[in-house]
Amino acid sequence: MAASQNQQRTIRTTAHHRISQLNDHLPSMPNTQTIHVPHLGGIDAAYQMPHPYDASKPTLCLVNSFTTSSELYQSQYANKQLTDAMNLISIELLGHGQTRTKATNWTYWDTAIMNLQVLEKLGMTGQGKKCFVLGTSQGGWITVRMALLGPHVVSTQIQNRTKQLAGERASKLISECRNDRSPASSP
Repeated sequence: MAASQNQQRTIRTTAHHRISQLNDHLPSMPNTQTIHVPHLGGIDAAYQMPHPYDASKPTLCLVNSFTTSSELYQSQYANKQLTDAMNLISIELLGHGQTRTKATNWTYWDTAIMNLQVLEKLGMTGQGKKCFVLGTSQGGWITVRMALLGPHVVSTQIQNRTKQLAGERASKLISECRNDRSPASSP
């Protein structure tokens, strides 16, 4: 029995040491900040910007794909020509990256509302200011919803590698929004 306990202790110590070694080699946490917005009873939305906001430049909001975070756009953050021309912000989706909420269920609509609230709270929209939104894959579904919910906020939405909504489903979605009814649940 004593040998078995010693073996277990040795295994635990070795495992703890190995985990510590691995943690020393992990990349640092992404360069995100958080902002609290009221949707869903409160969301701490994580976002990343390569440079401080400059009101004299247009803004591009980048919406990441499924299972990714704002780190997806590192090459865009590093592109001096792009960052000299416009503000870049990537807001991490509900259930992704460092974004947190106590809500246990949400839809693409909820993420779109959160994104619009973040942009407004950061002063990037409102008073005639609009932004461009670009969604990658699943993020494209969210940018469509952002444009439908916030035409006063979104000037142009761009989809990157996003499957198009099926004809009938897209027509129903647009009709529901135009008729001011609650949107159908997300695909």
